[in-house]
Order: sequence, then C-alpha cells, then structure tokens
Amino acid sequence: MGADLSLPSCIAPAILMAFVSWDCYEHLLSERNKTRYRAFPLPKPHEWHHRSSDVSVIIPTVGHDEGFEACICSILTNNPREIIIVTTEAEKARVAELVGANRIESLRNRTEIDILTVSAANKRDQIIRGVNASKGSILALVDDDAYWPHETVLKHLLSPFQQEDVGLAGGAVFSYLPEERKCPDLITPWEVAAIRLRSKRHDSMKSAHAADGGINFCVSGVTMLLRAEILRDPASQHAFTTDYWMGIRQNTGDDGFLTRWVLFHHVLHPPAQDKNGTTARPRQWRLGIQLTPEAEVGTTIMRDSRFAGQMKRWYRSGLRHRLLCLLYEPGIRGIWQTFPFMTRKMVEGMLNPILLWVRLWSIYKTSCVEPRFALFFLGWKTHNYVNGILRFFNEYPFAKRYWWAAVLVDRVYLISDWYCWATLGTEAWMSRPKVDNDGVHAESSARFGQDGS
Repeated sequence: MGADLSLPSCIAPAILMAFVSWDCYEHLLSERNKTRYRAFPLPKPHEWHHRSSDVSVIIPTVGHDEGFEACICSILTNNPREIIIVTTEAEKARVAELVGANRIESLRNRTEIDILTVSAANKRDQIIRGVNASKGSILALVDDDAYWPHETVLKHLLSPFQQEDVGLAGGAVFSYLPEERKCPDLITPWEVAAIRLRSKRHDSMKSAHAADGGINFCVSGVTMLLRAEILRDPASQHAFTTDYWMGIRQNTGDDGFLTRWVLFHHVLHPPAQDKNGTTARPRQWRLGIQLTPEAEVGTTIMRDSRFAGQMKRWYRSGLRHRLLCLLYEPGIRGIWQTFPFMTRKMVEGMLNPILLWVRLWSIYKTSCVEPRFALFFLGWKTHNYVNGILRFFNEYPFAKRYWWAAVLVDRVYLISDWYCWATLGTEAWMSRPKVDNDGVHAESSARFGQDGS
C-alpha cells in the first residue's frame, strides 16, 4: 500500500482516520437529530394564548434601503397590533414620507404605525425606545431589511408561546430576492454568496434544537419574538444598553445578547427577595424554534461589496457570542448543564482555526506514506461537497453563472476566523456608514463627558 509504517509515520494517518470517524459520527448524529425535530403545532382557534393583535412590532432603522417599504407592507399583511419604527431625528422625515406612501396606507387596516426617535443611531437604544412605548404582550423585533413572505408568518411564530416556558421564538431566515432579479444577467456575485450562506443554516438549526433545545448560534435578529415582560424588565434593559466589549459600548450583537439573556439569566443572577420577602430565582425560559416553511422570513440582499462588511460583522459577533457563553455568560460549566450539544458545537467553533490546519497537515503527511488513503479521503470530501453545491444550483438555477462566488463563500472561514480574532475589539456595522458615524460621535462624546467630569 505504501512505504513501511514506523510509529512516527503512523501518527498522521491515525489523526486523519480520527477526523474521518468524527465526520461520520457528526453526520449520523445530525441526521438522527433532524428526524427528531418537531415543529410547534398551531392550536385550535379558541385556544390561542396570544394573537396577532397582541404583538407589537419594533423596527429600528437608520439609512434604510429601498426594501424597507416592502418590509413594512409584508408585516402589515399579518395584522399586528402596532408597528413602532425607531430612527434618528435626522431620518424621521424620510421615514415619515415612506410610511405615508399609498401602498402602505392601503394595508394598514387597524394596525397603528408610530415613528419614534433617539438622539444617535444605536440599535440597542432604538429597540429599548420602542419597547418602552409598546403595548403588546409579545414583542417582535424586526430588522428593516426583513421580509415576511406569508400572511401567516406571525401566527406560526406565535404558536411556540402556547407553552408557558417559551420566552423567545424565531424561525429560519432565507435570502429574499425579488422575482425580477432571479435572472443570470442581473444577479451579482455578492447576491449569490449571500443566498448560499443563508441556505446552509436551516438543517443545523433543526439538529441543534432537537438535540437539547438550544440553537446552533442565536435566534436571528432579522425577526425574533419574545415575551414583553422579558425586555420590559429594568434589569434586562440596563444590561442590554450597557453591554461593553473591550471598553466599547456595543451596538451590534443584539440578537446574541437576547438569546444569552433568555437562556442563561436564571443561572447568572442569584435568587432575590421580592417585596413580600419571598425568595425567587429568575425564571428559566426556553427557546421556541419554529422551522416550518410558513414561519420562514426573508432578508433582502446587498448587491455590492457591502455584503463583505456584513459578513465580517456576523462572524465577529459570532466569535464574541461564543467567547461570552463559554467564559462568562454563563461559562462552559453553566451552559453544559443545560445545553451539552450547543456547548460542544461552540467549543468546536472556537477550535476550528487550529483543527483546520491539523487536518490539512494530516492529509499532506498521509499522502506521503499512505497515498491511497489520502486520495480516498479527498475524493470522499469532494464528492460530498459537489453533491451539496449541485443541490444548491438545482434550487437556485439563476445563480449558476457565478458558481465561483458560492464556492468562495463556502471557504471564507479559511481567513474569516483569523480575521475576527485580529479585529475582535472593532465595533462597527460596516454596511451602514450612517450608523458607524453616529456611533463614533456618540462614543467620543461619552468619553469626553467622562474625562471632563
């Protein structure tokens, strides 16, 4: 089969065999978990605990794109109680003009639309401004580039709240592309990359939630629903708006924070006495991940290089989220007690930059002593990858022209992991200059105030 194997020369093939065994185990475990996932059923009409009329939709926005009108219209078809749009004073007139458009007015029915403002662009401040003005028992936090494709999205995302211990709910997110752009001559490589990136998360969400009730990352901020009592709590609002990383107040990562707060607040905060002297521990909430086609929400795609900045923000927020969960909120021991599968996946995510190079080294060394085994491994991985990419192009045939963009985004982790470690202290939206400029000015003013006090 190859050269005679001494003990040192056996190390690389043994390591590669361990990787093969682990990949097979992970695949089988994922497939088993996916078959165990159960969506939250819709209750009978008279059994609903919360209806669309109980939902306050909060949309923080600054520098919105042309898709914002479609976002509002799609939400209005679901008939929520109210839509609260929170922007800056400088943007208020532009938002008011949009809200007054005939298309939006024709869909309003009984839904109230209010426009509120904050002094400077900060998504977390904007969310809390909307929360404090809201009236519903359920809050829907929605990005201004979201798109609800069905009139029943809200109903399906409300069904997890039939269970009293579900505090936060969400579903799958897909890249929304208008029909006129589903054309090989119009679509851009950035859009192909975005569609590919989003399409890969659905199955891993299903596996993670079925394994231990957790999630593979966090509930997406594109659309998340939570009980109003959670975010109206002064303690949660204080923690949410005074969240610092390396001395910088956070603007991004709101969805990661809220996922951690809902899952681990009961672990992080000790029991306290109420006014009657009764000792009570913070309530332990569960996630309600509703992975049905009717609960899917879309997000509009950036057609240019701004998507690269968006990806940097996502990956950096993901790294911070994993670090906080494993080291501090609540720490690896606290998270393991409740979500062992999610813990293991987070640890794997942290180790991937190192394990990748160990894997490459083992392939190279094995090719020197056991070339047939190395070729078998490479052939197996290539076969699986090609099958996956072909399934993607069968689903999105208009993306075939820029096949290389889909391949590149699949391999972006080769540099993204190291880039995120190198820029871990950077706090920037990166796809919206107005947000970043306001953030810099606000941070400078805060520091000046501290120095002058």
